[in-house]
Amino acid sequence: MTKPNILLILIDSFNVRKFQSKDKTSKTPNIEKLIKNGTIFTQATSCADATLLSTTGLFTSKFPFKTGIRSPNKNKLNENIKTNLEILQENGYNLYSFRPTLQENDDLFPKFTNEDALYDVFKNLSDGLGNQVIGSLKNMKEPWFFFVHPHDLHQPIIVTKEFNNKKYGSNNYEKQISAVDFWLGEIFEKVNFPNTLVILSADHGSFVKTPIKNTKLSIEADGKSQLMLSKISNKMPSFVEPLKKKLFFYLENEKKKKREEIVNSMNLSPNDKRNLLAGRFTKNHTLYDDQIRIPLVISGIGIKKGKAITQQVRNIDIFPTIFDLISISNTNDYDGISLKPLLDDRKIEENPIFLESNPLVEINSNDVIGIRTSEYKFFRDKLDSTKRKYLFDLKNDPLENENISSNSEEIIKNMEIVLSKITKKFFVNKKF
Repeated sequence: MTKPNILLILIDSFNVRKFQSKDKTSKTPNIEKLIKNGTIFTQATSCADATLLSTTGLFTSKFPFKTGIRSPNKNKLNENIKTNLEILQENGYNLYSFRPTLQENDDLFPKFTNEDALYDVFKNLSDGLGNQVIGSLKNMKEPWFFFVHPHDLHQPIIVTKEFNNKKYGSNNYEKQISAVDFWLGEIFEKVNFPNTLVILSADHGSFVKTPIKNTKLSIEADGKSQLMLSKISNKMPSFVEPLKKKLFFYLENEKKKKREEIVNSMNLSPNDKRNLLAGRFTKNHTLYDDQIRIPLVISGIGIKKGKAITQQVRNIDIFPTIFDLISISNTNDYDGISLKPLLDDRKIEENPIFLESNPLVEINSNDVIGIRTSEYKFFRDKLDSTKRKYLFDLKNDPLENENISSNSEEIIKNMEIVLSKITKKFFVNKKF
């Protein structure tokens, strides 16, 4: 039997609320077509709020803190861990990829078949990446696994010229979603769905700055200017690096103070405020759903059409599901599980999701860990269980506007028990 091909598209920073919802303003006919012709998981969640740890969870199917990879400065994978890509190779798959240069030092990735597997982090689908993907689809040796990680929705956003119009979205983020959707349509046209398993998802979410009516608050960052400054900065001699960093963080803090003064004077919900105030390199990390909820659609060979699964699932479940669907057996000790029973209309127990924030590199961040169920979200300081506690009733407060931690001791106690079971030996050994 011929092995199916596998196309995994992981769109960086795709906020699930802007993927499929009544209030989205982007135009996404190709995403909607994929959903119609496949199965959507409406409550999928990443294990982390940033790319490095989220992709670590994805490609190992383990909670990231168990892998040895912690930050770009500590990214050596534990020797006893076999990645999911290695398993695919062992089963005869040819591996292809287009992923941004920020991932070039990851210990997760083997050598891919295509020599141009890495692309400039500032390059978008409309800048030639889309055509590269389409060109590769014509020439790959079967059976293939193709990992595509577009950076189009990552800040700073530069809207594709043809889509820089209000009819494609009310803000730059949603306009660029419309541009991404166009390229997804072009790519899907070249895919043989009857012999391909197609997975569309994201590494993590993102805060989205939605314009507030009847105000003059400037919320859109100038993506082109930020891009130019980044390129100039990268060419500066190393001896000016400390001064450059000091100046950068000073300017970021000044911008933050001005935004906070304006936003806090307005009658806005906590959700609206944190979306407007979200900035780069925020020291106090959080794990709101805007940051960790992700789209997840599976389509193609053997997948039911028009099906929606509402049960909570995790990004660490994706590869166990792929292996189950294409009949690859392995003995890896996964934290993730196969979702194939759900695809086959069978029931499985819903697992709590362990969450952690991704540490910053340039400055020390106050990181958090947490647990998410379908009913509650809890996160708190990573090292001190008494600090920065947040608990939200997701059933009655899906936008996480009210922190109920102060009067929900029993729920928090149960959440801490789950956290302890998952992380205990790592705390003891000081590996976490």
